[in-house]
Amino acid sequence: MRSPVRHHAAEAIFKFRGYHGVGTDMTLALMYEYHGAIPVDGLRWYAGAGVFGGHFRLKNKYLAASGYV
Repeated sequence: MRSPVRHHAAEAIFKFRGYHGVGTDMTLALMYEYHGAIPVDGLRWYAGAGVFGGHFRLKNKYLAASGYV
């Protein structure tokens, strides 16, 4: 017996990156998609929505030089 075809997917991507001597970058993306067949072999259509957010933090020495501290 074949397993049923799933027509939806959810995905989360988290990224954290430190920039040596400058600061840190953190992002999060959450996505949901629905897909289905079209009358062309090997192709499918996709539709979905998602959210993306991020935060970049400078080290204090750069904030002080810019006047934000």
